[in-house]
Amino acid sequence: MKKTGYAAFIGGPVLDDYFLLDHWPAQGDKIKGEYLGKLCGGMIGNAARNCASLGIRTCCFDVVDTDSDGERIMEALRTDGVDTSFIIRRHSEKKLVSIVMVSEGERNVFLAGDRPSWNLTLTSEQREFFYQAEYVYSELLASWIIFDDLAFYRDLKAHGVKLVFDLEVTMEADEWFERISCANLVFTNEFGIEKFRESESIEAFAQKLFVQGVERLVITLGEKGCRVITPEEDFSLPACRVKAVDTTGAGDTFNSTFLACVMRGMDNRTAGVYANAAASMAVTKPGPASGITTWEEIRKFMRENEQKQ
Repeated sequence: MKKTGYAAFIGGPVLDDYFLLDHWPAQGDKIKGEYLGKLCGGMIGNAARNCASLGIRTCCFDVVDTDSDGERIMEALRTDGVDTSFIIRRHSEKKLVSIVMVSEGERNVFLAGDRPSWNLTLTSEQREFFYQAEYVYSELLASWIIFDDLAFYRDLKAHGVKLVFDLEVTMEADEWFERISCANLVFTNEFGIEKFRESESIEAFAQKLFVQGVERLVITLGEKGCRVITPEEDFSLPACRVKAVDTTGAGDTFNSTFLACVMRGMDNRTAGVYANAAASMAVTKPGPASGITTWEEIRKFMRENEQKQ
């Protein structure tokens, strides 16, 4: 089946209550911070919006509330060029509250409440939408929105769809290795790789994935850059030297920029260089979506950073 060159993202933005603090409070302390309001963030939403901003045809499959918060989410996606035609609008009394507090360049995220669980059985039209995608980008666990997500992932793989997983250290899922094994491209950070490899070396864990058909394991390393491992190569690339203001969403920017590079036919090393630059640029600005960028902005940042070395 011929693919039509788009990336389908499972999920979308969430609204973060966003605070900037002068310092992190000690136990029992009271401090004054700057409230930036409710800002559109979320790992899938950030990645989708950035991918679209980089000129990749990007679609989201999600269930978004019909309330005013849902309208803000839809507007954010449309503004950055994301196709929202496969987003379902439904109201739910369940709400996931996300509070982000940023201090001295690092952030802490507090989650409360419950994300609505939809467990949708996909229609033939929705399945065809995923079958026609070149890449499908998801969290490891998508059962909150799609019924029997593991069977769904296996079905996509059988139809030749390339799956991308962003593995967060907080993710818990039964049969997690079976899910990862469905992927073509796996992203994680230095904390996630420690969790998922367990007692194995990173190299042994990567080889186990490659046997299952995974083609790339990409590990982000914060200010140290990234490591890219494939069956043919294993290399690390340094990050650009910047003063971090807010690290929120930097990983999402890295992942989506790397994917956009791959979809444009760039090799892994070039993709890593661009993704590192985009993520480094993202941490210099506050806000969960500060990493949404363009090729021109990334190249300008890379030129300026080279001059500072």
